[in-house]
Amino acid sequence: WNRLCDNVLPEKTMPFDLLTVLPTRLDIEVNGFNGGVLNGVPSAYHWYTERYGVKWPCGYDLNISSQGDNFIQVDFDTPWCQP
Repeated sequence: WNRLCDNVLPEKTMPFDLLTVLPTRLDIEVNGFNGGVLNGVPSAYHWYTERYGVKWPCGYDLNISSQGDNFIQVDFDTPWCQP
């Protein structure tokens, strides 16, 4: 969180990549966005919309609206709607 406050972004991730804080499953990531690679495993699209209510777990236009010693409040846009 301190790095976000200093406007420093990691080199190999998207801005506010929720996969760094939200769990995922390797088999779903391997199965891909459209699915169909692994039988009986949901597509990444289905997994993210069912679990988080968004198409992919990534936010854009991140703004820190409030912060303290033990909390941070952020506003951000998602691909569809708020999670």
